[in-house]
Amino acid sequence: ISSSEEIFNESKQAYEECLQRSGYTNVELKYRPTSEGEPRSRRKRTRNILWYNPPWSESVATNIGKQFFRLIDRNFPSDHRYRKFINRNCIKLSYSCMENMRSIITKHNVSLLKKHNAPAPTNERSCNCRTGTECPLEGKCLTKSIVYEATLKTSEDTFTYVGLTGDTFKARYSTHKSSFTHEKYRTATALSQKIWELKESSTDYTLTWSILKKAHAYKGGGKGKCDLCLTEKLEILKRSRWKGCLNSRTELLSKCRHQRKFTLIRTK
Repeated sequence: ISSSEEIFNESKQAYEECLQRSGYTNVELKYRPTSEGEPRSRRKRTRNILWYNPPWSESVATNIGKQFFRLIDRNFPSDHRYRKFINRNCIKLSYSCMENMRSIITKHNVSLLKKHNAPAPTNERSCNCRTGTECPLEGKCLTKSIVYEATLKTSEDTFTYVGLTGDTFKARYSTHKSSFTHEKYRTATALSQKIWELKESSTDYTLTWSILKKAHAYKGGGKGKCDLCLTEKLEILKRSRWKGCLNSRTELLSKCRHQRKFTLIRTK
């Protein structure tokens, strides 16, 4: 790097001769001064950082990170031969919130057993209604493990209700119909309460159903969460600010209902 054009012209001849010997012809190097406002490019190197990821546990009250860095300061002082490799600037701490080994192995075993014990593919029916026009879900009433949405429309307002079923939708739909027909079940869901209010006020309405998401319900021996319940809560949370949402925010705190059949109290 030359600081002036005179110094550049004195030393450029040697570079031009090297380029010509390499096969380049008509080579002429020119001096391009750097403008005052243009910053010089600096070499940027990323630090080699070691990460310490202790597993997170709510039952541990000790500040693991604080104790870990105290050990580094005590065992690797400033005059230590490995101080420049092991210090607070080169080592960072981040709690590990990933699944533990037991959960990973169990999930792997479940996936292998599921493939091994998978039933032969059959042509299952998606609807068993007498006529296609009677199906509440447009020919998909036998779909299992879904999060569905009911849209209730009047001449003035529109209301939505989000629900789930681990069984077929038709089985869940029959329960909804029962709560719409028999007054003793009117408080079964927020949707049935709204429909009874419209009936008592003699308000005409239309009710349509649709599938929002498909998800797997909780299975014993697998990961300790239910994708079906979590998906329903996510859809309710998306609609929680809507004026016509019939679901209450307390439903977000409800426990998974699909884990009950895997508890010991359910065994016979």
